[in-house]
Amino acid sequence: MSHRQSLLKVKKQIEAEAEQGIWRGGFSIDEEEEMNNNNAAQEETKHTIMDSSGAKTLLFFGCRWEDHDFLFQKELKHFVANKTLTALHTAFSRPQNPTEKRYVQHDMQTNGKELVHMILNNNTSVYLCGDGNAMGKDVQDCLATLI
Repeated sequence: MSHRQSLLKVKKQIEAEAEQGIWRGGFSIDEEEEMNNNNAAQEETKHTIMDSSGAKTLLFFGCRWEDHDFLFQKELKHFVANKTLTALHTAFSRPQNPTEKRYVQHDMQTNGKELVHMILNNNTSVYLCGDGNAMGKDVQDCLATLI
């Protein structure tokens, strides 16, 4: 997320420079040549940054206990606040109230339409981290069912 935040900052800088123009330090360049050079440089930089840097990012975070397993909680909420992360969905399997027990795949199902659209139409990557025995298979099964 820190890397994505940096990429988005660079993208915003490029867009701002394109709107304001860039001072050339006292020498003049043919206006048409300047526009062509700026446009080519901006396009090259945008592709280098990532074509999808403005795309949505969803994070489905699951753990047992919210009060002591929710790693990087402060940082993740900051990424949502500054729009580096579009949405943070949390699931806790050992809440204080047993009727509120949730797993990542519950939130994936709730957001299934958007998630499937992103995977099928936006070349979205899905990364999974956690218990590969049970949770990984359950999430994979959920994705297969949604798609």
